[in-house]
Amino acid sequence: MPQIIEGNESLTTLFSLLETKDSRPYSGTKRIAFSGRITLESVYFQYKDRPVLHGIDLTIHPGTTVALVGPNGAGKSTIAYLVLGFYRPQRGQLYADDHPFGELDIVHLRRHIGVVSQDPAIFPGTVLENITYGCPDVSTRQIVQASELATAHGFIQALPEGYDTFMGEGGVLLSSGQRQRIAIAWALLRQPRLLILDEPTTHLDETAVRQLMSNLRTLDGVPAIMIISHDMGLVHEAQYVYVLQEGRIVTSG
Repeated sequence: MPQIIEGNESLTTLFSLLETKDSRPYSGTKRIAFSGRITLESVYFQYKDRPVLHGIDLTIHPGTTVALVGPNGAGKSTIAYLVLGFYRPQRGQLYADDHPFGELDIVHLRRHIGVVSQDPAIFPGTVLENITYGCPDVSTRQIVQASELATAHGFIQALPEGYDTFMGEGGVLLSSGQRQRIAIAWALLRQPRLLILDEPTTHLDETAVRQLMSNLRTLDGVPAIMIISHDMGLVHEAQYVYVLQEGRIVTSG
């Protein structure tokens, strides 16, 4: 009975989602060989009646690191959601490699973007299954390389069964930092042209973040990186810094 009740609640939630009447933000069909360049031009956005972003202008160049820094509620994560095409701004425009988002196949564009949230989704399975989720035809060398870049390979080897170690529901058998490293390895395995790191110091210390950034710079094709943080100590890892406050860029350089 408990399983039936839980299953019914899940089905009710899924049914409500399927019944949502909102249209897709974008319906373009153009596919591009995305290089990592993203431009926001005079972007305004609000959730229902709550303004969030006011006239945002910023550019992420291929192979560079950009930090969006500011207090909670400043609009940093909203910019990431707009870049991923989850929402469409009420005013202004976004471009990928100078192509307006409205022309693009957004699902195809997202395949070139890696996202690591501060609380990544971990599936009940092994470390290997989580790293290769959605990308089953990769070699062992590619898996190890992605794990090394994410500073995860060392602790994975020390686990009782290495990459075959079961992580538990939601990765409960590992620490928060270990789960985040595995999520980073998952993102890097796809060789993204843009990597979004949302609050990376939530579960990783500054030394680990510096090592991660140093590792990424050794890649032949360095991805563009967008760091979202309220930690001003991270700005030294970026070539470009945008400081947000109440939905506006108050400092940049």
